[in-house]
Amino acid sequence: MARHNRIGSGLDQAGFGYEISYPPDWLARVKVTRRLDSGRRSTKVLFTNPLRRPLDPPPASVRVAVRSPDQGLAVEASFGPGPEGAREWKVEWAPPGGDGRICLTFVPFSQVGSTGRR
Repeated sequence: MARHNRIGSGLDQAGFGYEISYPPDWLARVKVTRRLDSGRRSTKVLFTNPLRRPLDPPPASVRVAVRSPDQGLAVEASFGPGPEGAREWKVEWAPPGGDGRICLTFVPFSQVGSTGRR
């Protein structure tokens, strides 16, 4: 039986803090992609699940939430049924006014190799 969501945190390239509510038996990591002030696009691992592998099979559907109060960002998504076949999910967010889009990529354990990298 899958367990309740856990809470994690991370900082992005611009120093903004994030809170991540994640299913511990499905989510391996969250990546954030944004355009820097220099104009370059940058991707950073925002959060890595400390378990490194699931303890129980993932549930039929999963729910993730990411918040960054300093940016006014609040994203919640539910995926299912059958998240076991998913490679990754991407959610794009734009602040009010539409300037400075952020892409969040949710990577499940099924896509992480034995080294923990994908």
